[in-house]
Formats: sequence, C-alpha cells, structure tokens
Amino acid sequence: ILVTDANADVAPVHDRMPAILARKHHALWLGEAGAAAERDLHALLAPAPAGALRRWPVDRRVNSPENDDAGVMAPLAETGDGLLP
Repeated sequence: ILVTDANADVAPVHDRMPAILARKHHALWLGEAGAAAERDLHALLAPAPAGALRRWPVDRRVNSPENDDAGVMAPLAETGDGLLP
C-alpha cells in the first residue's frame, strides 16, 4: 500500500492515508499509456479530494485479523445521548 498525507476527511483519524488513483490515471500508473516521467507518477500520489470518502465508527473487532467477516465494517449505533457505546 502506498500512502500519502491525509485529506480533510481522514485527518481527524490519522495523518496519512492510502493513495487512491482516479480511474482516469490507472493506465498511466500501470504504464499502459506509454512511459511517464517519474515526477508525473509521483504527482498521482496526492491525497484524495475532500468528500471522496466516507467514514463511520466500527467495533474494535476490526483490529484483529481473526475477525474476518463483513460485520467488522458495520456502523456502530449511537446511544440516545449521541455518544458511541
């Protein structure tokens, strides 16, 4: 995984994030669009635009590889006071 600085969506959680390439840049990154200058490839490793990602709190089970099921990504329900359990 190649990482870059966090965008505005990720910054409250972590200072870096995976680099996410726009679909229009896939061929360039993979070399299918001809040779690219190294600086042009490095420029693709920029943070995703703000608003491109969604985030929500999940159960701490996500921290263990033993929990290999889709349930680890399920959003946690807020309590009546707006706080998470």
